[in-house]
Amino acid sequence: MTHAGAWLLADDITRFTLQAGVTCAVFRGSTKAHILDRKAFHGNLYAIYQEVMTYFQAKLNSALIPHAQGRYERLELPESALREAVVNAIAHRDYRSTANVQVYIF
Repeated sequence: MTHAGAWLLADDITRFTLQAGVTCAVFRGSTKAHILDRKAFHGNLYAIYQEVMTYFQAKLNSALIPHAQGRYERLELPESALREAVVNAIAHRDYRSTANVQVYIF
């Protein structure tokens, strides 16, 4: 199996590399002084992506916006921006590094 195949498909990526996780955290304010929640995710890249998106969608504030057909829920951060940030963090990491990718929301 190639490295790319392992990263994308392996259930336990730690069999192929020492570190393959993403650590997420939510902070109050604009510094790391007050952490509200933190969680680490491990697995293949697709599973990590799904878990990180679910985590942040649950942690972000949302508002119910009136609409002609009722109302819809809108996150405080556009989902497309969140998705791009998470994908970029995972895709552009240094895969030679043993450190987890860190994705923080302030």
